[in-house]
Amino acid sequence: AIKVRSQAAVDQGKGAWQAVKGEFASLDPRGEGKLARLFEGYLSNIAYAFPADAAKFVVYDVLKKALGGKPKDPLKAAGLGAFASCSAQILSSPLDLARNRIMAAPGAKLNIPLVVSQVVKDEG
Repeated sequence: AIKVRSQAAVDQGKGAWQAVKGEFASLDPRGEGKLARLFEGYLSNIAYAFPADAAKFVVYDVLKKALGGKPKDPLKAAGLGAFASCSAQILSSPLDLARNRIMAAPGAKLNIPLVVSQVVKDEG
């Protein structure tokens, strides 16, 4: 969440160092509700990571079976893994977009279906 909010602050015209410094200053756990800010977007992160990783394994297994089993050549195995990762990223891009928007909007009560529907409505 810190990285995403810092990147969002840089996009809004702040310098990189100023954005990171501001994020860490705002995370003083002694303030009310500030410790919870560290975990904003955690559920959306899980909702993105689990399907993305599952898709990688499924695509890799399907390709492995289509080629007749586990490749003996490490370069072929790496190629299968790279293709599986690319495929999973393409499939999970909407979840990644929602996850980043949720983490970049601290304090907003957003969820993945809401963010995805807003993106479809506003940006096509």
